[in-house]
Amino acid sequence: MTALLPVLFLAASPLVFWLFTGSLGAALGAVFHLGLIAAGLALIASGARIEARYRVARTARRPRVPRKLCGAAILGLAALLLAASQFSTWTMPVAFGFAGFALSLLAFGLDPMRDKGFDDPDLLARHAVERSLAESDASLTALVDRVARLDEPELTLRMEAVRSAILRLVRAHVSCPESFASFEKPLTAFISIADGEVSALENGWQQDSHRAAQRFSHRIAALTDGFEARARKRRARQDADTYAFDADLILERMRQNKAA
Repeated sequence: MTALLPVLFLAASPLVFWLFTGSLGAALGAVFHLGLIAAGLALIASGARIEARYRVARTARRPRVPRKLCGAAILGLAALLLAASQFSTWTMPVAFGFAGFALSLLAFGLDPMRDKGFDDPDLLARHAVERSLAESDASLTALVDRVARLDEPELTLRMEAVRSAILRLVRAHVSCPESFASFEKPLTAFISIADGEVSALENGWQQDSHRAAQRFSHRIAALTDGFEARARKRRARQDADTYAFDADLILERMRQNKAA
């Protein structure tokens, strides 16, 4: 439909003859009316492009400015002004203006009037999972940074390995928002306990760095192994296909290795 917009502009081409009447007022009137029609058609074309993107998108906001509606109003105004010069009263010009406005809406339709997809429960659940993933990643990264400040490469690598292992588990659950709901609370508890272990490492570092490092390594390893084992059991209770979960973990590990 928008491909016919240039043809619609050609319908106003007789206004070009006003440029050659020798009257400055007629010439200015022709330029004004042609510009008005061009602006209306440009708004309709822009609104149609936005609507096309809106239709194919799963989620989309309604346009802040209803371009097609504004364009139709401008075309109606142009019809009213053109008709006003031919009639002594406003009755017929208003009728022509309303007709131009109504026919434009009939031809090109209205702009999208509401947001799309944001009330979808599945989409909301996925967004909640993605936010939790981002928050977990940020919290674990902060723990890695705190350990790195101690300037002990082995401990830093160990904490980075913990972060990678936990995020693999999280991402494996992301594909199933229903199972992630029961996984989120233990994940929060794990991060809280890990934060306490890092604090204990920092507090004991000045007194006996070797002993503090050994204690931290053993406790964080036990914490991670226990969390992963419980996560597997929890997934097994919810989904009998444990091989699918292992496959998710392997695929996630492959994606991380490829990214690295």
